[in-house]
Amino acid sequence: MNKATENALNKYRKLSVSSLTTYKNSIKLIAAAFKKKKLSATWVNNNIDALLKWVEVERKKQTQKVTSLTAICIILSPKGAKQPKKAHSEAYNKTNMVLKKTNGASQHSQQKQERKSKDEDNWVDYQELSDYIETIEGPRFLAFEETPSMKTYRELQQVVLFRLYHFSPPRRLSYAPMTVVNEKLYKNITVGKREKSYLVVKSKTKMYFSFGAVADKSKVTTKDYVIVDVPIETAKLIYELITSSLRNDLTWNNTSFLVNTKMNSMTKTTLNKELRKIFKDGFDKVVGVSLLRKMYWSEKKKNDMPLKEAMEIAEAMNHSLSTAQLHYVKKF
Repeated sequence: MNKATENALNKYRKLSVSSLTTYKNSIKLIAAAFKKKKLSATWVNNNIDALLKWVEVERKKQTQKVTSLTAICIILSPKGAKQPKKAHSEAYNKTNMVLKKTNGASQHSQQKQERKSKDEDNWVDYQELSDYIETIEGPRFLAFEETPSMKTYRELQQVVLFRLYHFSPPRRLSYAPMTVVNEKLYKNITVGKREKSYLVVKSKTKMYFSFGAVADKSKVTTKDYVIVDVPIETAKLIYELITSSLRNDLTWNNTSFLVNTKMNSMTKTTLNKELRKIFKDGFDKVVGVSLLRKMYWSEKKKNDMPLKEAMEIAEAMNHSLSTAQLHYVKKF
């Protein structure tokens, strides 16, 4: 991606860091395939047929095709969708038409609600995961109580992660970074300013999460924040961790919820790696947030569910009910 395109994207499209990185990598891949250091809109316009042929032949997966086609559209129209320069409009329209067809084929596949082969290979049965959590929770809790250490702290925190992504509606990576506060401090935060994410502690067994607008930019609700209760058994484990003498803080109030191996606040990147690690260690499978959300929804939708409950789960997971049905519910 050349500097002019990147500047235009930052100025007009205001893409998130992750989206910008995705398109940068895609453009870099295309450039390498054509032995170019950078791709300009003029070069893309002049070589559009060769580029579209390359996408068709070399990009095997639907998601790869969509990402590459979108990257080409972005180069041709960096200021926004359907805003190319007049000289580039024909190439843009041609690419956009292919993109729409490719997206349509992808959505048709999703509507059939079939599991992808990769998901199938890494799917963990709901009851199997429940049994595994029950097996490791007791011993890890006792080990932490008897010998508090970085090792036993991390192992108990891993149990908390299993619980958050299995027994509760699994968020994406909203638990990091997150601040722990008592309810008095939380209520002193002006309602319109609860943009960050908080774990609000009322007692040893009563807690709730407050997911704010800044933490979840793609949230579908009109509320400034969403409240999700913490199950009692999960709350008990969390309280043991946040009140541990191993923490760097004298008090748990106004401190980090999840921490890394240095007892510093966990980032989303570290949380993602930790989730993958615990499933690799426990089941020798590659399980990320998206698959966890599919596993949760698919289990819930096995039996008839009241509409109200489904809507509450969708809100807790930060997406619409239609998104759940299209992307996350998979047939068995």
